[in-house]
Amino acid sequence: MKKSIRTHLALLFALLALAPIAMIFAIYSPGVLRALNSNAIENLQSLGKSHVNIASLWIEEKIMDVERIAVSPPVQAALAGQSSDRGELSGFLRANLKELGLSGIYVFDKDDNLKASEKTDGHVDPHKDVKQLLDCTRKGICTTWAGLHQTDNAKDGCPALFVARPILAGKDTLGTIVAHLDLSKLREILDALMGGKEVCSLLVDREGRLLTCLMLDPSCRYNETVGKKLADPGTGDLVPIVKACLSEKGGFSPGVYTNYFGEKVVGAWGWIPELDAGLILEVKAREFFEPVSMVKKRLWSLLLIVGIGLVVVSIFVSRRVSEPILSLTQTAKKIAAGNLKERSSIKSQDELGELAESLNTMVESIQREHAELEEANKKLAATAIRDGLTGLYNHYRFQEMLDSEYRRAKRYDLPLCLIMMDIDNFKLINDTYGHPFGDFILKEITHIINDSIRDTDIASRYGGEEFTVILPNATLDGAFAVAEKLRHTAADYVFSQADNTTRLTLTIGISSLAEEEIKTKDDMVKHADEAMYEGKIRGKNMVVSWGEFILWERLAAKKEEVSTEHYRKRFMSTANTMKRSYMEAATTLVKTLEAKDGYSATHSYLVATYAVRLAEELGLSREKTEIIKNSAILQDVGKIAIPSGILTKTDKLTEEEYNILKTHPEQSARVLEGIGFLEEEIPIILYHQEWFNGEGYPSGLKGTAIPLGARILAICDAYAAMTSKRPYRGSLTHKDAAEEIRRGAGRQYDPHLIEPFVRAMEKLLATTRRIYIPQLNKTVDIS
Repeated sequence: MKKSIRTHLALLFALLALAPIAMIFAIYSPGVLRALNSNAIENLQSLGKSHVNIASLWIEEKIMDVERIAVSPPVQAALAGQSSDRGELSGFLRANLKELGLSGIYVFDKDDNLKASEKTDGHVDPHKDVKQLLDCTRKGICTTWAGLHQTDNAKDGCPALFVARPILAGKDTLGTIVAHLDLSKLREILDALMGGKEVCSLLVDREGRLLTCLMLDPSCRYNETVGKKLADPGTGDLVPIVKACLSEKGGFSPGVYTNYFGEKVVGAWGWIPELDAGLILEVKAREFFEPVSMVKKRLWSLLLIVGIGLVVVSIFVSRRVSEPILSLTQTAKKIAAGNLKERSSIKSQDELGELAESLNTMVESIQREHAELEEANKKLAATAIRDGLTGLYNHYRFQEMLDSEYRRAKRYDLPLCLIMMDIDNFKLINDTYGHPFGDFILKEITHIINDSIRDTDIASRYGGEEFTVILPNATLDGAFAVAEKLRHTAADYVFSQADNTTRLTLTIGISSLAEEEIKTKDDMVKHADEAMYEGKIRGKNMVVSWGEFILWERLAAKKEEVSTEHYRKRFMSTANTMKRSYMEAATTLVKTLEAKDGYSATHSYLVATYAVRLAEELGLSREKTEIIKNSAILQDVGKIAIPSGILTKTDKLTEEEYNILKTHPEQSARVLEGIGFLEEEIPIILYHQEWFNGEGYPSGLKGTAIPLGARILAICDAYAAMTSKRPYRGSLTHKDAAEEIRRGAGRQYDPHLIEPFVRAMEKLLATTRRIYIPQLNKTVDIS
């Protein structure tokens, strides 16, 4: 059976508590007894004060109730002559009589005529008992008057308590309200306060007459003297205690004296102003001091028993309680010191055993939670310094790492470089393909960065599409090598997800601690950012160091002609950037055309590929080649305005349908009209269906009047159409298509361009038979 030590501990603590008390009582019993006597008398005095306070509060509460009735609208209206309905006033008084627990309510007008009254059975006649109150209020002695009066028909031998208050309307007196309070209610409250104690509670008036005994015990001898003066029968003088009570001006005094019946008693007395009466509390002295005498007699016996018990229990508890508690304490201290592997070895079947088992269980739980907390803290720390999308360090961590590396490099005079890169035209990518694809690109760029840098380099996502790489112990040449590797890798990479495919470039700026102008880590960020911005101005897809950029700026400032050329190049670079951005945006337009007929976009990109090859074969400049390429991509955008039924028709077109189809060059030019940086492309697009002999459309231009780019597109367009398989016909081989073009020399095609075109195509076919179109994520067979 499970054993309990609760009883043992309770006994031990009880004996330990009683032993000092018993010893003190035994040694200092005279002083202790005096203290007990004094304390008991003080308690009686406190009891008397409580009687006074309760009686005062009770009377004040009733006075406030009477004042509320006096200012109530029904009473005011009745006395002011505004209401003649006595039933309404009586009803109002009756309701308040019951609610406030009053014995009677009486309303008099200013001539002391009773206007209305309500009372309970067996109470006094107000005409006889309230004259003093009416006189008092009428003379203006006080605002509210209360007093005790012994009456012939007082209930239960208790005097009647009357409260009177003038009824005012402004400064005019309308009458008087009188309330009769039955003091038996107060007697019940005070008797409950006594809690069954044998204390005699007396109430006397100013003449020394006993108004009532507030003790409900019928055996109390004072019940026989109610209404009589407490005076010596022989001399007629009031007994001393009554005199003392009547002379008390305030407070409450205790003492030992002989009472009215000649008995030695312990009492306390005081005056209750609200009742205009005195209060006397009495307890017989013998009964009052008897407990103290008994305590003295038992002290020595108790001390002997306690002494023996302490010896026995101390030995028992030492073995059953002290040693296990000491063991638990030592274990708890080790655990508190951080040793979570510590366990208690107590195995008993009592509460200490349960406590030890609970302690072990708690420590195991703490150990598990501690491990979980450490793991969670690690994850939280990683989250606080990592970018949620890419997993790279975030901007906050970048600033911390740069500060650390900057301080280290300055302290030990080590090289330090910072790379800042931005994805070119990233907003256009988001707008074209959507933000999910943009997030995919950011993740792929992260992989490219991680694969291109050293383990000691620190990559971060600076914000948006901007990334940084801190290169500790790296010179400017080393940083250039890393940056160029990043740029080339990104430019060669095909970003493909689902139906979305694109290519992109990076513009990279570099700053180095070797630059004299760098005084803080923030200067490194500023310089790298300025260098990157310079790369954007120059045309993007390049690496620029702040040192090289600022050197050019200083040279430009010294030589006006150099400066002019410098800013002209910047302007042209910006224009080219805008043009490239537009062409990237046009990808969406071309894709729309592909969705319409399933062929036109593929055809345009094939024509662009062939046109670039022919332009290179002819030795045209890079700028001219780019213009021809753009023209080829955009040549058929006007087909968006052509009905799908015509574009996808497999039978021969009617004359009307063919005339509609022939409008597509003009439609294409109209779509692009007004775009200033495509002014050289628009004529090529408009005239690419003109024939060399003047039989083409839309304007019937002839020979060299047709722009060179348009003549190049005419050949490439025809070749792409011939070698592509369509639903209504098969495809020609390169040899057959070349022969067909040769047959059109001088008629449909510029004869001077045919052989260069054939050579360019043979070179292309010698290297590949398939062309990948990244804008469409599509591979086309050209064999």
